[in-house]
Amino acid sequence: MKNISEIILVNNKNIILLHLESFLTDNNLTFTYKLKEGWSKMEIGKILFDKHGLIY
Repeated sequence: MKNISEIILVNNKNIILLHLESFLTDNNLTFTYKLKEGWSKMEIGKILFDKHGLIY
């Protein structure tokens, strides 16, 4: 099984990496619901878990 860092390095013309544009402002996530090309560096899952006190 590949980890995330290995998936980012995939160089295949049939694969396009996309993410939903999002911003973190005053500890609140905001989504534009626009698809952007590339890989998001924001750890949305971690932010949500931390904000709501969930254990991961």
